[in-house]
This record gives sequence, structure tokens and C-alpha cells, in this order.
Amino acid sequence: MATTQVASSQTVGAPSWHTWVPCVGMALCSWLAFVDRQVLTILAPTIIRDTGLTDQNFTDASAFFFLAYTLGKLMIRKLRTDWLSANPGATPQQFHDKFLSFGSPPIPLVRQEMLDATGAAL
Repeated sequence: MATTQVASSQTVGAPSWHTWVPCVGMALCSWLAFVDRQVLTILAPTIIRDTGLTDQNFTDASAFFFLAYTLGKLMIRKLRTDWLSANPGATPQQFHDKFLSFGSPPIPLVRQEMLDATGAAL
């Protein structure tokens, strides 16, 4: 059996600091999620007392955050895919910059603006 070797002109060196940016970003997001949960736990008695919620209502509302974040993530990822398809040659960084330039309105409104109201339904 013959073996084929392919020559490569690229050498692999030590990773640059850019390699660590996503890792640090994910670590910070995990830390923020942890702190967010801890703050809710610490403030739960005050929130329940001030709002008149029952313990069960508060638990249900807290669990809803996970669902909302997950659905938001899926909507943003779909928008990114559609926007990059509608803008050949555009980079994910350009999508990110444009997406964040809208501030924080509901994602369907951002989608409508970014796709010029011609985007496919979610």
C-alpha cells in the first residue's frame, strides 16, 4: 500500500492571544450566570415579600429565565445565519457589530431591520 505525503509550507507555532478570547468570553459568561443565580437566591426573600409572589411563583419565574435565554440564543443564531447568507462576503464580526448597534429591542424587530423586512420567518 502506497503512502502519500503532502508538503505543507505552514508551520505551527504557539497560539496567539486571539485564541484565548473565546475561552475567556465563555468563562466570563459562565461566571456571570453563576453570579446572576446567586444574586436571585440572596434577594429571593426580599423579591417575594415586595412583589407578593408565592415561593412557587418565584421559582417558576426564575426557571423562565433559562427558557427565555435559550430561545433568544436560537433566534439570534438563526438571524446570523440568514444575515450572512443575505450578505455574501460579510463576516461574523460585521454581523455582531450591526446586531449590537440596535441596542436591545426585541429580536424580531432587529431581524426585520437587519434583513430589510425580507427575511424568512423564524
